[in-house]
This record gives sequence, C-alpha cells and structure tokens, in this order.
Amino acid sequence: WGLWPAGVRRSAAGGRCENLQRIGLQSGPGRLRCTRHGYGSSQPIFDKRAPMMTDAPKRTPLYDLHVELGGKMVDFAGWEMPVQYPMGIMGEHKQCREKAGLFDVSHMGQVILKGDNVAQKLESLAPSAFTNLKEGKARYTFFTNEAGGIMDDLIVSNAGDHFFVVVNASMRHQDIPHMAKHLTGVEVTEIFDRALVAVQGPAAENVVGDLCPAAREMKFMETIVAEINGVECRLSRLGYTGEDGYEISIPEDK
Repeated sequence: WGLWPAGVRRSAAGGRCENLQRIGLQSGPGRLRCTRHGYGSSQPIFDKRAPMMTDAPKRTPLYDLHVELGGKMVDFAGWEMPVQYPMGIMGEHKQCREKAGLFDVSHMGQVILKGDNVAQKLESLAPSAFTNLKEGKARYTFFTNEAGGIMDDLIVSNAGDHFFVVVNASMRHQDIPHMAKHLTGVEVTEIFDRALVAVQGPAAENVVGDLCPAAREMKFMETIVAEINGVECRLSRLGYTGEDGYEISIPEDK
C-alpha cells in the first residue's frame, strides 16, 4: 500500500531526508511483510486494540500522510489503506520497477513466539524446516490444514531468543488463534506498537544504504537491527514485488 511521490523528502522513520527523494509513490495490495519486530512493548494476542473484521476500519500511523498525498482510501481487511495515488497505477508500477517505491504495510499481523522448541513445534503447522533456520535469517512458508490444504502464507524469522511471524492482514483473525491453539507451551503475542514500511525496486539498496550503510551488506532473506536517523529499526532484505528491497520495522511514534 503506497506512499509518497518522488521529491517528497521524508525518511522511513518519519523525519525528512534528502536521500529519500528517489522513492516513488506506490499503491495496491502488495503483500509485504517484516520478518522481525522483536523488541519494544507488546500486548496479549487478544488485546482490544487488535483490529477485528467486524470493527470500523483502523488506521496505520501513516494514515494522515496518505491523505495529504492524495491517496484514495479504501477499506482493506479492516484498515483504511490507499488503493491508488494521483500518479496512477501504471506510473506507480514503473516507479517500483525502474527506481524504488515505498509501501506502507503496517496493517500486517506481527507475532512473537517464545518458549521451548518453538522451531520444532512450528514445523507441525507449516511444511518448512525451522530447526535449521539460523539466527538472523527469514523463511517464506505457509500454514496447512489437516488435509494438507493451504490456509495462508507468511514469513518466519529466527530472532535469536524468539521467532517472529508476520501474517496477512486479512487472515490474522484465523492465523493467530491457530498458533495459540496448536503451539503448546509457546507464548504467542501479537504486537501493536510498530509501523512497517517496505522500500522496493532496483534503487532500494542505494536509498536505504544512504541512510543505513549496513543495509548494503545484507543478503536476500537476512534481517538485522540498525539505526536510521537515530531510531532503532529492524531491517529485512526481502519483499513481494519481485524486485530487490527491504522491509523496515519502526516504532510507531517515530
């Protein structure tokens, strides 16, 4: 879900930065997800702040900016998100394919898993090897039902002392209770205090690397904690656009 057009010099952490003028405006249901938010405060998985499908649409921390930049806001999975900007869909598409685009994906469900043998237990819900997933690495996978059918796709990251899972906004009401029910002895906690943006496109390394030099050294499906404009963020080199890029977890008040 897209953000600002080229020339609007705002950093991913909410400040202003000359280095971000290359970032293009984007929209559409890009299914991008952060691989780890493993720090900051958290809330129980059924916290009343969690958006439910029957609630009025919720707003991400970047809602006012979407409106300011002319985003056409629609209800998507219980969130008010921009489906299109004045540049138009083709313009946004070309910006991401030829330069770089910035996406707001703060509506995704972000979950911390803690406990004994989390990796082994998670393998009972998803057909992937998590016991050999090294710290600082992420893996794309999906939940399956008892018949082997796909329930949802997701990204799982090894965050060291816990695993971090990000699920689709439209399926969080299914996926989080599913983990809570079946991961016996594992603490399942959804967090709500972080925004999530993704920088995608061939120019993404230069855009993010100018703000965080360590990002240039990252390989695909790696994740680190680093500072951007003095704010501690979680950077993950991955995305769903088919281009190179990063997903960045940021404290929502920054």
